[in-house]
Amino acid sequence: RPKAPPRAAIPEPDAANTALRAFGALKHDAPSFEPFDPVATENTAVVLKEVKLPHAEQTHEVVYEPQTRCVFVSQMSNSVLVRIPVSSTSGLLLDDQDAWRVADEKAGLHNVSLSYKHPGCLWLSLQFANTLLLVEARTMRVRSVLRVPTHLPKVNDEPARRIGGPHAVRECPKTGDVWVALKGAVSCHPGAPEPDQAFTGTRRVREAVKRNCCSAAALRDHMAAMAAHGYDSPPPDGFAIWRVSVDAYDPEKPANGGTVYPCAASPPMMTVDAENHCWVALDQTPALLRIDAATGVKTQIPVSLPPSFTLQMTGPAIASGPDGGVWCTLLGGHAALARVDPATRKVAIYELGGPAWAKALRLIHLTFAVVAGRRTMYALASDLLDEDGVNAIVGVEFCKDWQTITGRRVLPLPTQDCSCHRVAVVQEGLGADDASIVVTEMASSKLLQVKIRHLTATTPVKMVSTVDGDQTLVTLEDLEEDAGCRC
Repeated sequence: RPKAPPRAAIPEPDAANTALRAFGALKHDAPSFEPFDPVATENTAVVLKEVKLPHAEQTHEVVYEPQTRCVFVSQMSNSVLVRIPVSSTSGLLLDDQDAWRVADEKAGLHNVSLSYKHPGCLWLSLQFANTLLLVEARTMRVRSVLRVPTHLPKVNDEPARRIGGPHAVRECPKTGDVWVALKGAVSCHPGAPEPDQAFTGTRRVREAVKRNCCSAAALRDHMAAMAAHGYDSPPPDGFAIWRVSVDAYDPEKPANGGTVYPCAASPPMMTVDAENHCWVALDQTPALLRIDAATGVKTQIPVSLPPSFTLQMTGPAIASGPDGGVWCTLLGGHAALARVDPATRKVAIYELGGPAWAKALRLIHLTFAVVAGRRTMYALASDLLDEDGVNAIVGVEFCKDWQTITGRRVLPLPTQDCSCHRVAVVQEGLGADDASIVVTEMASSKLLQVKIRHLTATTPVKMVSTVDGDQTLVTLEDLEEDAGCRC
């Protein structure tokens, strides 16, 4: 890392001032000037780097691939994949990009995530083409092409359904099984409230329904366009999770060689827990879905949301924490999350609060990092559906148990009105000083990077828990901060 040039030696001021007083140059004694080194006593400044991406109406997913030491970003509106290398000496994004249009501009490139069974490879989803791609991150050579099943047979009283629209892909790190959220032809936003409700996102919802990921008409148009190119992409009217292994995939077999699990509307994301079970957020239902990896049994776990919440849903983000707990964002709340203990399946609602200037912190995504011994969740607040919402990184500091919160930091993004969308950690293969987080800005075609070592200062907090039946509500009480240290 470049070092600052050495400064010229400065004479010790107190001795010089004392001499000036002795010679009569000063008519009064000068006050003392006691030197200290700010670097030794204060945290370094927060340094942000904002990278302009190729212009697109929608910039969606982001992932860091450590073998290539590159960040990959999907732009769904024109099906573009962007690759940005990370400096090995500073950890910062380099001013260099590669980009590819994948399949067709209407193919709907959305998911970009890591493969653990195939290191150095990425899973991509073409949502409007009902297609998954396993590609080498370095060369873009395609290892596998998987077509998702598009027919759900009639079962008991449930009618046959068309399914599809692969929105998210997660590979189990232990088994290599691939779990796919077939979100169908529904909006990426969970619905608009009535105008007289407290939720203020009417302008945001009007904007949302114009996006090709949120407009039912645009979804049908894009799927029809991909069908004309030979893809099996009928507009879906159902929702499901598809589980498959690459080796077992066979388009001639039922469920294309995998298993389809019908689910409620609608699955935006899922995660795999430490026991390989799949957990699914449902963005139009106040519940979480658990799929047992061994038996295939589905269990819908209700999540009782406070009456102040503007949307009765879970997610859209869901992730497994380092301790095995399953966390999900609650977009309808203010700085709200849910945590489920996979063993007991008990739910805790966390309301993180925030500074007075943050009118609404609508959490849309989250990730975890342990850097230099500090355990932190980085949640992303977005104005995607709420014009009063602040686009911000919400850092939550934990004790070793990953349940006890000790501090909170809310860092607003420099570009507001950007509908920030996803957050990822850039750490593997880099030193602690060079680890960072990156954030996609959906509506501004930008990627923001913040060094983690610049986010260590937090507002100290005390947890307050209230038990209501099988569910717990956790709120945070801000403790007194030192003057001049507000964060």
